Amino acid sequence: MQDGGAQLLGGPQFVRCLKPGESGAFQRPLLTNPPRCAGGPPVTTLRADSWEHPGSFVSKSHAAPPMVGCDNVRFEPQIELEPTTNRADSPTGLNVSIKVPSTGLESPAGISQAHLKRAVVTLPPGMTVNPASADGLAACTQAQLGMENGVPDDQPARCPNGSKIGTAVVKTPLLKDPLEGSVYLAKQGENPFGTLLALYLVAESKQHGIVVKLPGVVEPRADGQIVSTFDNNPQVPFSELELRFNSGPRAPLLTPPRCGNYSIRSELSPWSAADPDNPTPDETVVSVSHFSIRSGPDGTPCPNGTVDASLEAGLTDPTAATRSSFVMRLTRPDGSQRLSSLAVDMPPGLSGYLAGIPYCSEAALAAVSEAPGSGTALITSPPCPAASLLGRVSVGAGGGTPFFVDTGRVYLAGPYKGAPISLAIITPAVAGPFDLGSVLVRAPVYVDPVTAQIKAASDPLPAVLHGIPLSIRDIRVSIDRPGFILAPTGCKPSAVRAQVGGVDGGSQSVASYFQVRGCERLRFKPHLSLKLSGGTRRDANPSMRAVLTAKPGQANISRTVVALPRSIFLDQAHIRTVCTRVQFAANQCPKGSIYGRARAFTPLLDYPVEGNVYLRSSSNPLPDLVVALRGPEHQPIAVDLVGRIDSHRGGIRTTFTTAPDVPVSKFVLNMRGGSRGLLVNSRNLCAHVTRATVEMDAHNGATYDFRPAIKNDCGKKRKKKQAKRHRRNPRAAARSKG
Repeated sequence: MQDGGAQLLGGPQFVRCLKPGESGAFQRPLLTNPPRCAGGPPVTTLRADSWEHPGSFVSKSHAAPPMVGCDNVRFEPQIELEPTTNRADSPTGLNVSIKVPSTGLESPAGISQAHLKRAVVTLPPGMTVNPASADGLAACTQAQLGMENGVPDDQPARCPNGSKIGTAVVKTPLLKDPLEGSVYLAKQGENPFGTLLALYLVAESKQHGIVVKLPGVVEPRADGQIVSTFDNNPQVPFSELELRFNSGPRAPLLTPPRCGNYSIRSELSPWSAADPDNPTPDETVVSVSHFSIRSGPDGTPCPNGTVDASLEAGLTDPTAATRSSFVMRLTRPDGSQRLSSLAVDMPPGLSGYLAGIPYCSEAALAAVSEAPGSGTALITSPPCPAASLLGRVSVGAGGGTPFFVDTGRVYLAGPYKGAPISLAIITPAVAGPFDLGSVLVRAPVYVDPVTAQIKAASDPLPAVLHGIPLSIRDIRVSIDRPGFILAPTGCKPSAVRAQVGGVDGGSQSVASYFQVRGCERLRFKPHLSLKLSGGTRRDANPSMRAVLTAKPGQANISRTVVALPRSIFLDQAHIRTVCTRVQFAANQCPKGSIYGRARAFTPLLDYPVEGNVYLRSSSNPLPDLVVALRGPEHQPIAVDLVGRIDSHRGGIRTTFTTAPDVPVSKFVLNMRGGSRGLLVNSRNLCAHVTRATVEMDAHNGATYDFRPAIKNDCGKKRKKKQAKRHRRNPRAAARSKG
């Protein structure tokens, strides 16, 4: 057999030897010379064994004169590529036709066209791999293909049927019948190129025992644009190559997302080039195939580039004050702008039990790898502790029928981007035969300091992963940690709201109706005790301690009004420093504006939130009383209770118009007395019993009004005087005990 591609024409056949000059002699040449002049002279090698020593081959080689005249060999291939649909953002196959005229092979003096060495096809931007094609897809290993060290054998391929993504037909003038076969997806990383994407073109003729196996590399660029290269094609003439890549809802490609005219660029180079591995532009045939996208998915009008998402969210058990799971689903149709960000506002009162849940550490999150091939290991060995797991995420990606990756997990993580806590969503991107590593998306969780409403705003969602556009269509989140989510105690209609961002800069506000039931069954009877300590005489400035307690399972307080009796009023002479709203927002209130301290205990947290009580500037004549509750450094949750101070029936009244719909088991407020005290006695407190007037409203609409007695030190003083008399008169003390 001669190096460089010398070929038998016509294939196996029985012939009758003709005498020289006899009609029909030498009418059709038996062999062709290779159209390659580079690389030295062609060498013909003969190998033979004998009947005496079968299997013991003796070889003899002969170097023919170097090939010349390659510059006279034409290379005029024609290539056409066309998607199987003209609809935008839709699954598509691809039809490929390469024709190389075979004239010149029929006569001894003829010169055929050069053989194709390399074909490079660049799809237009926006025409990308379809992630949905991973559903049911398999991959072909080199062993299944029949290839060792990059060299294919001559046996039929054994690739699994699930790895077949297209068909192939090769017509050659050397054979009467065409070779037929398939295009298979090569296994990630375990292909001759060691790449994420590669293809195997296999064509065979069972009649003649011919098998052709050709690997090709597919290189997606950072933006998802695809460049495919088939190099070192066999030095065999073919007249036409037809490839038909699968179409339908699981097709391997996606059309561009907008209507318009697009081009596919092809670069074909021959073996006849002076340097076949580095052909010059003059030796390369560049062809452009044009196609148009004329409608939207499923024949709809052309996409207008807007974000078109819909949201469904709620509790699996929407009963007030019960523990449940929270589920959310965000979807978008084909043709709408692809998702880039998501910020979700929870309804008032929807909260979670953070007590006892550890964080997934920053070190563990930093170890999450996006390297291809690392996702599978992360599924079996998650980086975060199971105790920090809050829920699960499923992501549907791709055009047509999305492929769902159900490996996502939601973990509780620490402070992030100014938020007291965060969510870490880790999704190993393992889809069918592909392992694209893992995707980590952090979502800082902000808590409104007045309403305690929760807002989770994600970092940018990945649009392209290792050159594969994700084309996210469906996001399903289930926060299903047992006992974690707590339903509100208020049954007013509300909504789960979200702000959705698109990759092209668009945005959309979406909402899902939210309402719980059964609020009327909740009891509401909190307890408040008040005590004045220190001076009891007129003009004295006592300190005050207020203790509020509530039983578990009852409705949460929404509004509280505490009116002190006329015997106690505001000592305006002691209002020296007031924190401005700007200072308060910047957490820079002067020390002199602190007039007390407070602590609040909730079953939602492992610790109490506590902080100073300030006088803050107000639009009212008197400053507001603001209780600034703060969590510890590792979980700096902030809640501000704002009380409006005014006079009422000659006394002082404080109204807290808004309290979060979260359970509070105990709240303790301590206001200073003495020279820094805000309260002053208008008469001697020991003269009679004083009572406060308290009005409380619950988030479920219930009310509870009562008049608790205000404790003071009068009884303590009487006991001190009595003890002093008893020390002076022991007999009187004995009579008192008797």
